[in-house]
Amino acid sequence: MRKFVPLIASVFLITCIFLSCKNNPVYKTVHLRALTGEEKGEGYDGPAQRDSLDFLKIKDPALGYVPSPRIFTAIDFTESQKNSFVSSQTAASLTWTERGPIFDTVGPSNGNTRGGGRGIPETYTSGRMRGVLVDTLNDATGNTVFVGGVAGGLWKCTNFLSTNPTWVAINDRFENLAVSSICQDPTNPAIMYFSTGEPTSNADAVFGGGIWKSTNSGSTWSRLTSTITFIRNFKILCDAAGNVYLAARPTTFPVAQPFGLQRSVDKGATWTNITPIGLTSINETCTDIEITLNG
Repeated sequence: MRKFVPLIASVFLITCIFLSCKNNPVYKTVHLRALTGEEKGEGYDGPAQRDSLDFLKIKDPALGYVPSPRIFTAIDFTESQKNSFVSSQTAASLTWTERGPIFDTVGPSNGNTRGGGRGIPETYTSGRMRGVLVDTLNDATGNTVFVGGVAGGLWKCTNFLSTNPTWVAINDRFENLAVSSICQDPTNPAIMYFSTGEPTSNADAVFGGGIWKSTNSGSTWSRLTSTITFIRNFKILCDAAGNVYLAARPTTFPVAQPFGLQRSVDKGATWTNITPIGLTSINETCTDIEITLNG
């Protein structure tokens, strides 16, 4: 029996040590500090940080920015993929009923009635419109009018002189909706142009994506491939011979834009800088164009 006493004592001692460790947890000191720089990873939050992260994901590492032409190429590719997917579907087409906005009844407006004050009643507001064209070459009555919003695309009215004129959106799916100016070719009234991109430096300015052209009096439009880098433009105008002029502002980001006074003598296919001698600095901006009676 005495032989088992040391063994029993050892088992008892080990059991006591085990229970003691189990009931007395070990505390570990951890030193915390704020994460900085790249340590934040994808966990940091906020609108500015989100936009910065999106920019870092899509920029060209070699250039340090996102080249506009590649954006348009990506958009075109995405649209072609969507169209291909839709055409491959065999399901019956869905039927939709328009529930708004109310541009088809009240004009180029999203329906809000802000404004007024100082005795002026509230009215429908359309946002800022920088481009206006009264199409008297196709409609001598003056009832056909086009307007362009800097973030709302192109709109048309065919009863402008009536008490309650109505408007329709020509297309709200242009690759860029920042219409800044509209003009018409006097030698062929069916040809029209509109430039895109706000040239001003207001905080909410919208950059453009080129110049669009119509050859059927504004019914359909397509972008001129030669103008894809024209993103900040004050005015577009045609002379009596049908030559097209563009007042452009220089910019180097996100793309280097042709600056100064630009001219096309081939209906927008190619453009030449005709800024007067002595004003060809990269910092020069052409803000307006006027055509004299003798052209």
